Amino acid sequence: MLTPEQNDRLTLVGPGTPMGELMRRYWQPIAGVSEFNENPTKAIRLLGEDLVLYKDEGGTFGLIDASCAHRRVNMLWGIPEPKGLRCSYHGWLYDETGQCLEMPAEPGDSTFPSRVQLKAYPVETLGGLVFAYLGPQPVPLLPHYYPFVEEGRVRSIGWTVVTCNWLQIMENSLDPIHAEYLHGYFSKYALQRVGLLKHRGDIYGKRPPEENEDFGPYWRKAGRTMRHISASTSRFEHGILKHRWLEGEEKEESIGWRYGHPILFPNLESGTGGHDFQIRVPMDDTHTYYVYYQSHWPREGENPNQREDEIPVYHVPIAGVDEWGQPIWEQLDNNSGQDHFAWTSQGPRTRRYLEKLGQSDIGIILFRRMLLEQMQIMEDGGEPMNVFRDPAKNDIIWIPFDRMDDETIVGKTAIPKNPDRHAEGMSTGSSGKFNTLNLEYAKRIGATLPPPFPKSAKTTVEVSPG
Repeated sequence: MLTPEQNDRLTLVGPGTPMGELMRRYWQPIAGVSEFNENPTKAIRLLGEDLVLYKDEGGTFGLIDASCAHRRVNMLWGIPEPKGLRCSYHGWLYDETGQCLEMPAEPGDSTFPSRVQLKAYPVETLGGLVFAYLGPQPVPLLPHYYPFVEEGRVRSIGWTVVTCNWLQIMENSLDPIHAEYLHGYFSKYALQRVGLLKHRGDIYGKRPPEENEDFGPYWRKAGRTMRHISASTSRFEHGILKHRWLEGEEKEESIGWRYGHPILFPNLESGTGGHDFQIRVPMDDTHTYYVYYQSHWPREGENPNQREDEIPVYHVPIAGVDEWGQPIWEQLDNNSGQDHFAWTSQGPRTRRYLEKLGQSDIGIILFRRMLLEQMQIMEDGGEPMNVFRDPAKNDIIWIPFDRMDDETIVGKTAIPKNPDRHAEGMSTGSSGKFNTLNLEYAKRIGATLPPPFPKSAKTTVEVSPG
């Protein structure tokens, strides 16, 4: 159990807070490149700051203060020019460094523009994402983790805004046991409520689930439930590995036990299949910009040579409640919906001083200790872990993952030994139900598509005491 003061230290992310300063040492994704094919500006809330990301007519991205220095008009309505973004109110023009270049209403020989500069931060693009760095100089390298740079893959980007603090989301990834219950037993209960199952079975696996043969075609099956014999965590150079040993496996042969499931410090989880990321970016103390990044082996009809501005970006809706405050079960038939309600029903910022942790929570305890340890290193003047400075080590960063033996690495390409395993129409995991590439492929092969996502009357956090 943490004290309220320790909880604040781990969760408050604004300027000047210990966690906020730690997060500023790392590049954070803030948008998809293809979002700017239609709109040249986007409002950004990041680590307690309000900013505007823009792409000018010359193709340069800039991240500047949201308000013009003149009369504080929002730069979201700015006009992109060949170089920079022009305020719509009186035409002040700023470049990507925040420097004011022009003030049309001021005398031509005025030196006033040279003395006005907005706050601005470095941005870079990689793998179809726009990343920002808000920390001190010198700027570290943007990590070239292999899903961002590997060759021969098809990429897609999902996003949402989760109405809670980043840490309770991240701690979910340090809890392998939740998959057995939330994505196993509860998932089958949700499918029972939808009508796909007559009975969900029992929590111990003694009674199998019973399908409803009269329900008709549905976009997913009930699936199997993993059952843990043991779970543990270990540190490695980039963060933490989760290990799980499941019923039906020999311990020495268990891929989840031998290799593990990587958590990349401070706020990135790699999926079991190894080529997708879930990134939890703190917007402020009670909101998180959530990125679902997928890089999959090309299926029939898909292009593995996408330009960054061709990588699709799609929105993932958030599970909530109906007008009577009841769960909407059609929102909870997939992993992302189940995760969303579990994170946000803890309240906008989990009160960890009220929780009761058990032996199965060792991963959460390890991660909290790692965060506190790295904050202390930073406060003592050192550099926290997993910050990259050496270009030779940043060409492509391969990370261990559960199914790594299913692939052969040749140069910058991880070739699956069984490509047909990747040719499924829809995925129940992560944000697969909403992925535009999954939906397009499912249509091509004639698979059943998910029904429309029902609208919520309120968010889960609005009806949860936490």
